Amino acid sequence: MATAEEEEGANVVEASTTFGTVKTLNSLNLQQFRCHSITDDAAPTVDPFQMTTTEVSQLNELVCSEVTGEEEVLTAAAQHYFGGGDTREGKRVRPVIVGLMGRATLLTSPQNAAAGAADPEAAAEEAKATALAKHQRLAAITEMIHTASLVHDDVLDAADTRRGGSAVHRLYSTKAAVLSGDFLLARASIALAKLEMPTVVQEMAKSLEALVQGEIMQLQSTAEERRSLEYYLTKSYCKTASLMAFSCKSAALLSGHSRESEVCVAAEKFGYHFGLAFQVIDDLLDFTGTSETLGKPGLQDIALGLSTAPVLYAIDEQPDLVPLVERKFGQPGDVERACELVMASTGLQRTKELATFHAQAAVDACCSLPPSDERDGLIQLCHVVLSRSS
Repeated sequence: MATAEEEEGANVVEASTTFGTVKTLNSLNLQQFRCHSITDDAAPTVDPFQMTTTEVSQLNELVCSEVTGEEEVLTAAAQHYFGGGDTREGKRVRPVIVGLMGRATLLTSPQNAAAGAADPEAAAEEAKATALAKHQRLAAITEMIHTASLVHDDVLDAADTRRGGSAVHRLYSTKAAVLSGDFLLARASIALAKLEMPTVVQEMAKSLEALVQGEIMQLQSTAEERRSLEYYLTKSYCKTASLMAFSCKSAALLSGHSRESEVCVAAEKFGYHFGLAFQVIDDLLDFTGTSETLGKPGLQDIALGLSTAPVLYAIDEQPDLVPLVERKFGQPGDVERACELVMASTGLQRTKELATFHAQAAVDACCSLPPSDERDGLIQLCHVVLSRSS
């Protein structure tokens, strides 16, 4: 008879599909748990960034210790966004949500580490400290994977800047950038294995698969797919929301919950909708922000031939956008014309409404967790994402 550990190992190799995951997450409605309205209620007064300042302040050191190699250029390129360069470090949103979700779910953990212990209180505190340390390592792993995807994205998009400074491939070389991204992913995989929890390895591996699938979707889209809002949202899930969803779910797993538990489902649901809200606002800012606040040029998406939510909504009112989208804004003047048409429509307003819908869905997922400062911090982040300017 197989042991529980052997059964868990067998389950780890079960296959999944990104489209199936998206369909499942969309079909799940947690509105019945709503305890906060993103539009009608004031944001919680807690500061989620201050609440996780200790973990985030140690992130650079933790990551740099993981990505130090014998090759000097490779190490410098891999550490560029972790204290090795002079660019902005980024918002560190992913480590913050991992830290908050870890603590919020730890409060409801079904594990009873103190059972049978000589000193139950000491055993419980030791179990809590172990879980928190693993949450911090998961936060670093998540940021490593995210940063690797940015480095690779900049190579694929031939982007010159990132976070207000030069992209890695511009500072070093394309080869160094590709290898440094690979190096980050390899080190993240090793760090994942050190967590010694197969279910977490599986969930985070799914995020890596989704990231690659998102790039393929972006590179190989047909003219019809470029006009599809569903295709755009699925691609956005792959490229942005999947890592947030799986890292939040993994945080709940590290807190002691089973994969199919309501807590793990809610954690993944939060990351899914928060990630989509984050990406939709990012696409909105591509039209309304400046290069100074964004750390990258504005109108970058359509310059790369990408049709995002503002364009897709504007098509309903501005049919002249259709041929521009189909040819990926490839002719002289297409980018400027597309911007004019979007601005003359309700595309930006409807995009903000889409982001608000997903932010509210993320809040609803939070509301299924017991009240805590950490839960309030996650809800506050949903307000922050809708009001951000960079």
